[in-house]
Amino acid sequence: MHRNQTEKERLLDPDILNHAYSQFFLFVSEFVGEKKSKEFARQSYQTTEKYYSGISDIVVDDKNRIRLKKIEITDREILGFSIWMHQFIVELKKYMVGIGKVDPNTILGKWSDPLKPTGFFEYFKQAKDLKY
Repeated sequence: MHRNQTEKERLLDPDILNHAYSQFFLFVSEFVGEKKSKEFARQSYQTTEKYYSGISDIVVDDKNRIRLKKIEITDREILGFSIWMHQFIVELKKYMVGIGKVDPNTILGKWSDPLKPTGFFEYFKQAKDLKY
């Protein structure tokens, strides 16, 4: 196998999205608790799905883990995931006044580096300009 192909596969491993989702979920739940965070995750997913159907290949199971309907994660899924995570934070900010600017790098911690080459951060930043 070509080295770049292996690296790309590693970077787009579904576990990375799971860890990223877990980090965002943890961030939100620190403010509002697990039950409200699940509600916000569901609401933000539904809002994202109305705007961007590409998110429908990503589902959250009953254990609050991401499951993919497709094996390969493409830009389409990364874009959908980015919009969803941005909207997840928007839901929190609507509920809790004074949260301020949220940096996805800070939320993601060590999971930030594997997401950098995927375009996640650019998509996340651009999501603020979307009108739902």
